[in-house]
Amino acid sequence: MTATAGPPAKIPLSIFAGYLGTDRTPILRALLEQTRDAAFLAGTLIINNDSSTAPMAVRVAGASEEIFADPATGCLCCTLSSAFPALLEKLLRARDNDRISQFDRIFVAAAEDADPVPMIAGVLSHPYLSLRFRVASIVTGVTGCQDGTREESLARQNQIATASILMVPTIDPAEPCTAQTRQREYLTALNPSAQRLGVVEALANPFCAFQDIAFERGTKPEALRRSLYVSGIRGRP
Repeated sequence: MTATAGPPAKIPLSIFAGYLGTDRTPILRALLEQTRDAAFLAGTLIINNDSSTAPMAVRVAGASEEIFADPATGCLCCTLSSAFPALLEKLLRARDNDRISQFDRIFVAAAEDADPVPMIAGVLSHPYLSLRFRVASIVTGVTGCQDGTREESLARQNQIATASILMVPTIDPAEPCTAQTRQREYLTALNPSAQRLGVVEALANPFCAFQDIAFERGTKPEALRRSLYVSGIRGRP
């Protein structure tokens, strides 16, 4: 009796988010500069949609070819909720038909003002992409002033709320303990389950920030779960 082959393993998808002032740019640069020699990122397809990069660059780590997505796509989250799923479908077809190097992981360097919710929902709610991809680590850089005392955009809040790892700034010994406590409480309120990683540690070893930690909707606050649901319906093909 011939054994029936099971479905292919899902491809993990990681997202790197965060605003200026979080040291995300030097960490991203250090990560990408080491990709050709790093076994850690071998076979990783890198989508660089960072705001400082134009046009959006797409390539497989360790491969010679570089693929450029349509610059008109712009920010992958925004109101174009179909842009990200469409790009993933295009890349998946090219991979399956051997038109580009094989990859077994995707790393997205999102624009600094990107809201991860439409991107995550675009994968989880898609009838085909949800069978081929799984949302893995979401890493968000946090600034020292993100402590709940200033009004923040929904995108900033969602960057924190969706994260599996929060990169937190180095504690200034001269800073009052109340400020540190205030930020800790603010981050915990938005995302009680996220791991914390110091920026100094991430700069020294950028790979430690991108562990494979599955995205679990059930561990997120109700408001975020509702937002993912609504975004998924809006972006459903």
